[in-house]
Amino acid sequence: MDARTRTPRTLAIALALSAALAVAIFFRAYQIDRVPPPSLQVDEAFYGVDAIHVMQGQRAIFFEANYGREPLFIYLAAGWMSLFGISPATFRLLSGAIGTLTVLAMFWLGREVFWNDQGPANGVGLAAAAFSAFLFVNVSYGRSAQRIITFPLFVALVMAALARCLRTRQTRDAALAGVLLGTSLYTYSAIRVLPIAVALAFAMWWAWERDARFLVNGIVVAGVALIVFAPLGFYFVTNPESFFFRAADTMATGRLDVNLMRTLRLFVLRGDKDMAINLPKRPLLDSVQAAFGLIGLAIGWIRRPRRAWTLTLLVFAVMLIPPVISAGPAFGRTWGSVPPLLLVLGVGLATPLEWAWRIASANGLLRRLAAAGLTLAAAIAMIGSMWITFRDYFLVYGRLGELPLVFQENFTAMGNLIRSLPADERILLSPFQEMPATLTFALHGDDPRITLYDGRACVLLPDTRAHNVSYLVILEDHNTLPALLRYAPNGRAMNTQHFMLYQVPSGTFLQPTPQHPVRARWAEPIELLGYDTGPLTHDVLPMTLYWRAVGQIAEPYTVFVHLAPVDQSQAQPLAQHDEPPCGASYATQNWQVGDIVEEHVALQLPTDLLAGDYALRIGLYHSYLNTRLAVTLADQPHQDDMLLAGTVHSDGAK
Repeated sequence: MDARTRTPRTLAIALALSAALAVAIFFRAYQIDRVPPPSLQVDEAFYGVDAIHVMQGQRAIFFEANYGREPLFIYLAAGWMSLFGISPATFRLLSGAIGTLTVLAMFWLGREVFWNDQGPANGVGLAAAAFSAFLFVNVSYGRSAQRIITFPLFVALVMAALARCLRTRQTRDAALAGVLLGTSLYTYSAIRVLPIAVALAFAMWWAWERDARFLVNGIVVAGVALIVFAPLGFYFVTNPESFFFRAADTMATGRLDVNLMRTLRLFVLRGDKDMAINLPKRPLLDSVQAAFGLIGLAIGWIRRPRRAWTLTLLVFAVMLIPPVISAGPAFGRTWGSVPPLLLVLGVGLATPLEWAWRIASANGLLRRLAAAGLTLAAAIAMIGSMWITFRDYFLVYGRLGELPLVFQENFTAMGNLIRSLPADERILLSPFQEMPATLTFALHGDDPRITLYDGRACVLLPDTRAHNVSYLVILEDHNTLPALLRYAPNGRAMNTQHFMLYQVPSGTFLQPTPQHPVRARWAEPIELLGYDTGPLTHDVLPMTLYWRAVGQIAEPYTVFVHLAPVDQSQAQPLAQHDEPPCGASYATQNWQVGDIVEEHVALQLPTDLLAGDYALRIGLYHSYLNTRLAVTLADQPHQDDMLLAGTVHSDGAK
């Protein structure tokens, strides 16, 4: 090819690749502030919170929350949000940028794998890049801020570098493949099977050609990859449970052949049902893409180079190992097989066009018109496939009524409101056992003003003499708002779509009046103000205990309530309740001085309980050491480690 021919062809390739990149950017950036909803689902939020912690100076080689995650994406996210700000849209644009880079990687991959005597396979590379730009699963993950977005990128990069090394047999290309392979192990756990494909490829090429350079280059790839992987590898050696935990948690328990069939069905019949990333059960390929795949397989069977197809199918098969051995085949674990799959689609699109134009160039106008017609038909098919992706993602998936719940819009709305509250205001959230990652991301990190408790098990009444207090209550908590209306009727309520805000002004005296007031204090600065008892119904004695923190409490304690015969104070209890306060949502070591905890207890009674009077015994013991806390002051009868609080009457179990 002379310079006059090369320049127009190079320009045409550049224009075609630019068009593919433009399509990729459109599908990953269009309405990014609306679809998915402008809030993070739980997996995205964990990555975002870890990235914020990195921005705040915390460092890790492996992030252990949420079953453990490799670090590359998290550090990229920290740098990205440092530049562009913290929000769901900007966070997701990082995935869009990585997904767009994957389009370039697919172009390189197609060129290298199907390189022949005429040079690089630009047509296959361009076609594979084009499919990568708008494949539904690529678009969906390209708009979701998760580390899995790096998975197909590095499969494509490693596979391309491997193909280049096998072709050139150069040590420098082996070193490049080793760097990429080692780096890939910092991306996503399912990529750990990729070294198997690399090792098998070098072994097969050596068996075919008996060229020692394949063995040498294989050793170079392995050595360089191990050097790059060494920091994370050392962590896994010293913490082996972190390496195996996620895999063990998702390991299949059924037949692998059944899992294989389920995995293959994901491609064309029945896709992932996870609404966070897919239109439920939509297959990975649409009908147009599946047709190009079948054409590609047929061409590969007939005409394409054996070794190119060997490498393509080898990587495809190895990357199916994670979904096949997992308990539930899903798009995420299957996504590593998509780069070689896109090569098949690329062959199905590019090769017939190349053949048609090669024939047309030597046989006159009629065949040129036929080639032009085939090209037009292929273009229409590609546009139709793009439309299918656009329709399914933006017009169907984006309008699903369940998405606000899946993407936890309530927590993002709550976080946005909390950030607008005064810096000295105490904020109580209910009902929560632990801080949702989506809420932490919306707050741009941990907020020391916030206290969590489960209002289904207790009501928290803080000291409001110096500061305002804001309660943010989700609808599942039916106790907090009635209590606030009793104790702080001067508060201000605001109902939102997702939660209730109730603001108690400073100076309000939140003081309950128990039915049975007592004054008892334990060795730690914990005080019992009294208790209520409700009517016995359905073999349950409902009680409310009123605790107060009169100082800083150092340890976690569990509350026990015993029902015993009146005249046998040392007897084994006939019924008992043992649980940390507030259903274990607000541990005693987290209580702030002045907090009153109105704890709701349901004491389960035995079915054979006789009618009569029974003694209530109340106390505390260390949650881990099981040592009881001594009663130090009480206006009621007490033993060393429990308060004899009073008696209750039972008419006998119903």
